[in-house]
Amino acid sequence: CNVELSDCEDVAGMKPYQLTINIEENQLNENRSTVVTISSKSKGISTEFSINQDKPTMMSLSHIQFAFDRDGGSRTVSVSSNVSWKAECDADWITLEQNGNELTIHTSSTTTDRTTQITFKNRESLAITITQTKYKVGDAYSEDGVTGTVGYISDDKRFIFQKVGDELQYREHDS
Repeated sequence: CNVELSDCEDVAGMKPYQLTINIEENQLNENRSTVVTISSKSKGISTEFSINQDKPTMMSLSHIQFAFDRDGGSRTVSVSSNVSWKAECDADWITLEQNGNELTIHTSSTTTDRTTQITFKNRESLAITITQTKYKVGDAYSEDGVTGTVGYISDDKRFIFQKVGDELQYREHDS
């Protein structure tokens, strides 16, 4: 806690001061407090006030990205946090189920590719990206000049297999 006192412009013959208190970010995993005392030069007049600062809110996720095939489904994220939390999503094809330190994400089936984000109230920098493809493993694939069969879908990649002569080739695409 840093306290600064600065002079201000005289007002009606009185000398006002401005008190500025800067509090550094709490790096400890505990609440902390301090007392600031303001007194006259002679110490004849004084007042005190307390400053309390909560421990930092820490939150981490076991996954920040999930991909679903066209049938949809459910996936669970473990949430580590020292504060209560609430997940939110505006997409109507996503439902969220919060149970203790777990968040289960449910998606409906689709015929189009789509993407959304799940955010956490009061934690703007934390999000889970959800993508859902209109394909399923085994489906015929034909887009942007690439044809073949969807052979694999993971949270970050999609592999398209294609038979060329006697050789099986694959291409990697972002999910």
